[in-house]
Amino acid sequence: MDNKKDYLLLNVQQDPNDDTPIHPSITHRRHNKKTSHHERALMSNFESLDFSEIDNILLRQYNSRQKKIHKLFKTLGKWVICTLIGILVGIFCYCLKESVDQLQKLKYNYSSIYKPFFIYLGFNLLYGIVSCLIVCFCGPLSSSSGLPEVKGYLNGIRISKAFNLKTVLGKITSLIFSFSSGLVLGPEGPMFHIGSGLGSSMSQFKSKTLRFHLRSFWVFQNDSDKRDFISCGAAAGIAAAFGAPIGGVLFALEEGSSFWSRQLTWRTFFSCLIATLIANLFLQGFGVKIHDYGVLTFGVSKFYLYTYTELIPFIIMGIIGGILGAIFVHFNLRINHLRKKLLGTNKLYKLLEVIFFVILTSTICFFPALLANCRPVSGIPTNSSGSCDDDIIQINTIQFNCQEGYYNPLATLTMTTLEDALQILFSRTTNIFTPLTLFVFTVFYFVLTTLTSGLYIASGIFIPMMLIGSAWGRLFGLLISEYFTSVDPSIYALIGAASMMAGSLRMTISLVVIIVELTETTQYLLPVITVVMVGKWVGDVFNESVYEHLIEFKHIPYLSSQPAYHLRTKTVAEAMSSDVKSFPEVVKVKTVIEVLETSTHNGFPVTMLPKLHEPTSSISEILCGLILRSQLSILLKRKIFYSLDELTNIDFINDKGYDLPIDHADFQQELASKIPSISLILNDISQEDHEKYIDLRPYMNFAVVSIKNYSSLTEAYRLFRLAGLRHIVVVNVFNHVVGMLTRKDLT
Repeated sequence: MDNKKDYLLLNVQQDPNDDTPIHPSITHRRHNKKTSHHERALMSNFESLDFSEIDNILLRQYNSRQKKIHKLFKTLGKWVICTLIGILVGIFCYCLKESVDQLQKLKYNYSSIYKPFFIYLGFNLLYGIVSCLIVCFCGPLSSSSGLPEVKGYLNGIRISKAFNLKTVLGKITSLIFSFSSGLVLGPEGPMFHIGSGLGSSMSQFKSKTLRFHLRSFWVFQNDSDKRDFISCGAAAGIAAAFGAPIGGVLFALEEGSSFWSRQLTWRTFFSCLIATLIANLFLQGFGVKIHDYGVLTFGVSKFYLYTYTELIPFIIMGIIGGILGAIFVHFNLRINHLRKKLLGTNKLYKLLEVIFFVILTSTICFFPALLANCRPVSGIPTNSSGSCDDDIIQINTIQFNCQEGYYNPLATLTMTTLEDALQILFSRTTNIFTPLTLFVFTVFYFVLTTLTSGLYIASGIFIPMMLIGSAWGRLFGLLISEYFTSVDPSIYALIGAASMMAGSLRMTISLVVIIVELTETTQYLLPVITVVMVGKWVGDVFNESVYEHLIEFKHIPYLSSQPAYHLRTKTVAEAMSSDVKSFPEVVKVKTVIEVLETSTHNGFPVTMLPKLHEPTSSISEILCGLILRSQLSILLKRKIFYSLDELTNIDFINDKGYDLPIDHADFQQELASKIPSISLILNDISQEDHEKYIDLRPYMNFAVVSIKNYSSLTEAYRLFRLAGLRHIVVVNVFNHVVGMLTRKDLT
């Protein structure tokens, strides 16, 4: 069977529950990736966004009437919206921090041994159950990190309800309780999603949840501007959470957005600045130390400097981090597949799973600490000289079951918040923890993080990965310090955290900047960069990042930045869909209705009759534009019909002053609103109207992107990806329409 027939088999109707592997995904980076019929059916449920502006007569008339004041209004409006996004994200971050702090205080305010465990477990269960119930009420998009959905949207995929107010409020309230429940999870992914949702809401001035729509702001109510504001909100969420405005911008650029511009860089950075400033001002106003720039800020020594010979153990740590990160990605993906198979969509089972893991985590955090040997608080030495004493971070050890003047090293890590545990691991002390304590903690938390990521609650993995990496990194530093007394284990904790995150998340520049901004340690920039690059390279040998695998797991038809190498041998004809519905420039109303009722296509080529010089044997028509389903629905809804006598031969392209029945502003407001289904529209169309005509020339997109059917699929992929297209019309050498290429054909 040739390649074309082999591909066309994918479009045959199959049993939706059939998971039998079929032809490998045509664009997947790894050749061994196979896609089942069921997976392709799930991917087909997603629709693409319209990032490109529709170049038609309506737009040209609108642009010709615009004055400088209108352009100034739109430019200033974007900056005002970015300011509002930053303010809102900063306030939400502060609320998260304060709420978690208050909930955590309730758990650790008791003495004795066994009674506190049941109090501790009871509060954890309460928080975990509330977090899961919130997700059950607000919908599944309020669970997990939300980062795959944000990446998918910014890549050009419409994900229903991903950014509505109900989802955002559900995400942040679920995060508050899940982050307080003792489970091993972090806030970075949810904050990325929360910021995105706030950016979407603030920019569109409409809400389906609250049922309001300010039509006067229609100029911003399009997919392209909405995408940019979502990028601003996502970056602001990371910036406020970590006190890292530059890292927030780079995180959105590297890990989130698929489309970027210099103007977007400025606006995103401004939103990050405002969000970080607002969060910091609120925190300072309530007694937080002035150097705590974000919700999650840590610090290590600024005085110890590494030697270049230590780059060798740093590289070894990068290799270890890459391997451990790949192991985490592999097993977490397997567990999530098993979780999906066993639990399905049953919310009761998901709630019981959360309860089980809260009990498991609370037990593991509490009882092993009873077996740890107590150590004297006075015996905690520091690796500092007199000039460095002011740089030492206050160590909050936990007495737990020890007598006065002693502390429990394992409880100091497990019976506290994740950020406090990180701060202790980064502290400039030499033997506050024994190697056995760090080893046990690393194993426990690695397993718990692998199991926890994917529960039906809001959660992220940035902080857990950082915590695990800093634990085994400090262990590595302790072992090195046995032979080289000048070594500072806190630096190895920092390097271990960077390598672990690089091995699992596969971030590079943004990760380095976030680490440096978090810890305020620019002097360790070189080893951090080195270990991040090594960790990413080693991890890439085994699998892709955890976020890439989650996108596949959720069956989101995501297009990565680079096409697979083997696409160079394939042509557009092998991937295109030949089932194309096209319209002439002037078409009967009943023809449009029939096509919309009998097909699910969202884009239709507009053709005109061949010229006299075309071959007489050709029966195809020449491509001249593209019309969207949404545009046709508006024309039907508005009854913009003509009788045969009313049709005119006016050249719409040259006559910009022609008076059309609808202008660009009204048309865009209709597109931004919820368009009724074709069945509802038909209720207002009479049988007499069926015989009338629709003139598509003023409304069709003249700048339709087309490609020859014999072109390389690699070039089509790049064109589709870089231009943010929804459709590419495939034509032959005579510019006759022979097929259509969409995102679904490239995944």
